[in-house]
Amino acid sequence: MNMAFRQAIRALMIVGSILPASALGQDFLFQGWYWDYPKTAQGAVWADTLRLKAPELAQTGFTHIWLPPLSRASGGALSNGYDPQDLFDLGEFGQGPTGFGSRAALDALVAELNNLGLAAAADLVYNHRNGGRAEDNPAVAGWVRNMNFSKIQNGDQPYPSDRFRLVLPVGGSSGRGAGTYYFKIASKSEHPNFFDKPYKVYLQTNTVGFQGLPPEVESEPNGGGGCGEPPDSIHLGVDMLANIDALGCRIDEFALALGADDFDPAGDTIFIYLNNRSVNGLGDYSDHTVAELYYTGVPGNIESSIAYQTYTDFQNLPSGQGAMNYLDFKPNGNPTQLAGDWDAMYFFYDYDQNVQSTRDVLFDWSRWLWEDAGMRGFRMDAVKHFPPDFVGDLLDFLHDQNIDPGLVVGEFFDGNPFLLKQWIDNVLANMDADTKAAISPRVFDFSLRFALEAASDQFGYDARNVFNAGLVDAQGASGFNVVTFVNNHDFRDPGQPVETDPILAYAYILTNNQAGLPCVFYDDYYHKGLQYPIDRLIEAHKNYIFGATQRDYLSRFGTPYAQNFTSGYDHTTLFYQLSGAPTGRDVLAAINYAGEPLQMAHGVNVASMNLAPGDTLTDVLGNSGALYAVVNPNGEVDISLPPRSYSVWVQGALLEEFVVSVQEGWNLLGLPAQVSDPSVSALFPTHIPGTLFWFDNTYVQQTALDTGKGYWLRFPAAASPAIAGQALQSCEIALNAGWNLISGPSCDAPLAGVLDPGNIIVPNTLFGFNGAYFSAAVLEAGKGYWIKASAPGTITVPCAAGQAKASPGQIPALADLPGFSALEIRDAGGAGQTLYFGSNPQTAAGRSSFELPPLPPAGIFDARFGDHTRLSSAGEAEILLQADHYPLNLRFRRGKGSEAVKYLLKEMADGQELAEHALNDGATVQIRDPRVKRLKLSKAEQQLPETFALAQNYPNPFNPETAIRYQLPAPGAVELAVYGLLGQKVATLVSEIQPAGFYRVTWNGRDARGQKAASGVYIYRLSVQALSPGAPASAASNPLKPAFVQARKMLLLQ
Repeated sequence: MNMAFRQAIRALMIVGSILPASALGQDFLFQGWYWDYPKTAQGAVWADTLRLKAPELAQTGFTHIWLPPLSRASGGALSNGYDPQDLFDLGEFGQGPTGFGSRAALDALVAELNNLGLAAAADLVYNHRNGGRAEDNPAVAGWVRNMNFSKIQNGDQPYPSDRFRLVLPVGGSSGRGAGTYYFKIASKSEHPNFFDKPYKVYLQTNTVGFQGLPPEVESEPNGGGGCGEPPDSIHLGVDMLANIDALGCRIDEFALALGADDFDPAGDTIFIYLNNRSVNGLGDYSDHTVAELYYTGVPGNIESSIAYQTYTDFQNLPSGQGAMNYLDFKPNGNPTQLAGDWDAMYFFYDYDQNVQSTRDVLFDWSRWLWEDAGMRGFRMDAVKHFPPDFVGDLLDFLHDQNIDPGLVVGEFFDGNPFLLKQWIDNVLANMDADTKAAISPRVFDFSLRFALEAASDQFGYDARNVFNAGLVDAQGASGFNVVTFVNNHDFRDPGQPVETDPILAYAYILTNNQAGLPCVFYDDYYHKGLQYPIDRLIEAHKNYIFGATQRDYLSRFGTPYAQNFTSGYDHTTLFYQLSGAPTGRDVLAAINYAGEPLQMAHGVNVASMNLAPGDTLTDVLGNSGALYAVVNPNGEVDISLPPRSYSVWVQGALLEEFVVSVQEGWNLLGLPAQVSDPSVSALFPTHIPGTLFWFDNTYVQQTALDTGKGYWLRFPAAASPAIAGQALQSCEIALNAGWNLISGPSCDAPLAGVLDPGNIIVPNTLFGFNGAYFSAAVLEAGKGYWIKASAPGTITVPCAAGQAKASPGQIPALADLPGFSALEIRDAGGAGQTLYFGSNPQTAAGRSSFELPPLPPAGIFDARFGDHTRLSSAGEAEILLQADHYPLNLRFRRGKGSEAVKYLLKEMADGQELAEHALNDGATVQIRDPRVKRLKLSKAEQQLPETFALAQNYPNPFNPETAIRYQLPAPGAVELAVYGLLGQKVATLVSEIQPAGFYRVTWNGRDARGQKAASGVYIYRLSVQALSPGAPASAASNPLKPAFVQARKMLLLQ
């Protein structure tokens, strides 16, 4: 490591570097999944994915990891878990893994989180359940049968038609069998709300199921007997499409002719499904049912013989726990209208949280998740849809069990801050005093979130509305009862998430500590390139903002502070001041929502906070382009930001000192810190003037350095200049297609940790310079590097380990380049380069990974092939030399698997050949003439073999592969094949016409299908058919003469 650090002013930095996040007291929630996260049914284990990411999440400073619903779901291993079935089954009990993973995978994740000081937060569904077995439900039967016009008029709602079925016993002792059944279907209330609602009728028995036929369509009028209209015929296993009648008898009658073969005479059932069609919400359901039923074998209406069933029998589940039945769900005889936020049947089967048995199961489940599964936080789904007293009582129960979750947050999906605050107040009102002292319930701040979305995505929206949005600022809630967020799994369709620069919204929630606990969404963090901007915001929060007790929205509506906008606008600017942090330093935060730069002089609070005229503030994120801002005598600061950007300024001049070691002559350098004066004369006072060059498709002379860029700079002697500035934790670098000169942050950054979301880095193209180019795997602080991009794009070079899309590294060692030999070239000063040449077509196809950067400035040693690579697969190649220090020393090394041929090396000067050298393995050559700037490398001509021959394979015995050599004195149609001892052909290695020469073929121990061959003795056989004079160059069409044949044995040991 060539960078030395010496502290100049490190106040505050100690806070973040010594104390863990938990000691700081600031919590950060990470939603560790998204809606379409890969499930186990798709071959993934998301629990393992999170476990592997946990170390970097802990390092960032997250304290809680929000997991998806963990219980076994009715949707199986493809479900997100919001359809819980067996509450106490987390992937065990012989049912296979959940969509999230097995119980063992979950336990491994929780153990890792615990080891890292992270709390696992469970997503708990207290509102509904799904996937029980069918059971008779007299409560639903009464609800449906007794519905009438006045109930609907007074607000009662129909029971959703897709959550019950009707059953009619036939055969056995039922007294019903073959014959015609007339089903009269109608709206029970005949309320106009339901007229013309589409529905379908589907009938089947245990004997006759779905037939796979196109649906039938009712033919009106079809009121049947009593209406003077014919019925429609309906068939088992075929959908019948119909609509609720608004005219006439308002009845649809369907006649089912049940034959003797359609049911089991010993006992069977007609199952009746009456689902509404095109359901997009509760308003699309209707109250239709079988109003009357007639059967030709029995007189009168037999509708009372029908039973209503729901899938609410959760008894005797594999886990043996969590038993419930229909009495635990609405309706069950308790007062309800199945309407409103609490009672409407929005999702599956709605719990009745007022039933003691329901409470007992849900309370025990919560305790079990803490005690048995290790959950340490609770995210409660859909709290808008059940009474808040349930939550208060649940938290009392947990506290009485010595369970005090550090995070309890409810999802009340509503943008009205009054309703959000009301829910918190109602929960607190139902908590005992000792519980409230131990647990702080929170709610997601949808109100603030919607304001942040509008500020980012709506052109013309006044961003200052954000200051008046949310529970804290609009309703006076405590930030300890709030979780702020930007996006989550529910905002997944076009137009729903914050789509335009969501980092601006994160900048607000991660710098305004009093607005609530911030939550970061996995999809934004990992998939939208926001990981490192968010990491830096969290770092700034922990180091400088945590504990601030005051905030002043400086740019609010009607601000008393002076504003002067040179560029940008008041309605697109959020500017605020934080004070009272343990550090004793005030913080300014600015967010520019405008599509143009922000340049403003703005007043700050110098009256009741810590700032005073003359104070210096440091831009700790480095986004403003200026290291410092100063409070002028009028109490104003000049703030600059690029379009759609943000930054944070901390009171004081926070500097570090960085020492960059340089050598005599040319150096590749970078700027390792944010500095106040980036001119080359200020940074490197001993440099040779006029020698600072950047590269933008050509060398461009510069007078100042910028972070993230690399530069050539020349020095008359070695030196170690010190640079004072603000440390860079990461560099975001815009790359052109092709070669780029770059530099990294204030640390040694591994290339494998570079964030490359566009996968644009060409592998093996990071080069440093130490007298000559060398392949690099780490960007050292203060050094410059070449890197090649396949397309324009942006990469981020962080100090922390990242999730690189590409993991380019050093060029493979010679042993890793089968078929290639190496030529080392060094000048008299020791600078050198290694070139590779041979004939491996697979490696040659990836030659872009062996390209060299543009030539360095004159006087710097360089050696490369004529096409500016360090690899050539041509039979003859030109080598270009750039050197001032002769003699040049060359050494040839033959690589593994390379051709057993001799090479010739010719010295060239002014188009003339000066000398020729034969290259054998280990041979050395010295070039003394400084006129030699080109070399020609070629294969030496060989004598042809005089006889046919097949050599013994080597190695033998072998595993996994062996080499077979043979020679041809004349061209021929060649077949080289491998046979078993019984004569069966295992693999054909060669089948083509070949010229005279020496050959080497490798067998990988696999048969013609690519399968591994069994251990044992094999025969390899060479057959050569001599060609007729003038024969075509095709083995298949060639007339053949008598053959040369030879065979040998070899032993494969698998």
